Amino acid sequence: MKPEEQEGLSEDQLEHPVNDRVGGGDDARATAQQIGSGEIEAVAVSAAPLKDRRNRLAEMRKELVARRDAGHGDLQQLIDEVDRTMAKMPKA
Repeated sequence: MKPEEQEGLSEDQLEHPVNDRVGGGDDARATAQQIGSGEIEAVAVSAAPLKDRRNRLAEMRKELVARRDAGHGDLQQLIDEVDRTMAKMPKA
């Protein structure tokens, strides 16, 4: 909606992210990105500095643990895969 079309509308009718409905199908696609073996491997072998790769894998692990604890399926295998991948990486 163009700004001139919003004149005369009440605050809750204006196009604004605050007024967007929560819980639509787009929310899940936008916020619940999948973490899989491919993503774990891609981070491990990327050209990013070792510290950045280790940090990203730690973030992925934290996200997987949170999802597991929230009841989003059996994610222990992926958590174990992140752990194994980090164990194989240099410690520098």
